[in-house]
Amino acid sequence: MRNGGRIVATSVVDSGGYDNYRTNQDTLIYCGQCGYNYMNNASVGLELAEDQELKGGNLALMNSISARNPVRVIRGSKKLRANSTTYFYDGLYTVESTWEDKSLQGKKVFKFKLVRMPGQVSLLARRNLG
Repeated sequence: MRNGGRIVATSVVDSGGYDNYRTNQDTLIYCGQCGYNYMNNASVGLELAEDQELKGGNLALMNSISARNPVRVIRGSKKLRANSTTYFYDGLYTVESTWEDKSLQGKKVFKFKLVRMPGQVSLLARRNLG
């Protein structure tokens, strides 16, 4: 999507396969896209094979910081079913900040802090509703 001529993010999927994590129930630290190779060795998993670049989805997330547009977050969970991933809508977030980090392989990775927008049904309440 474009906002003022710049591409911005409209949604992200946290499939559970990358180094994304929550600092609390309303804050998601989301790792940028691209540069990953999947190794067929369960002990290796996903490996960052090259530096991430500020283009595509990473650029859209960066532009969303100043645009302050809502970004839908879809999350995957393997806890609900043993052999598959179940995806669910997590809510609307804003991208608050970004920084560069290094992967375990020493490659550049972008990290984005996404914060859940107020006024939505809490995640805990939604789980209790069924």
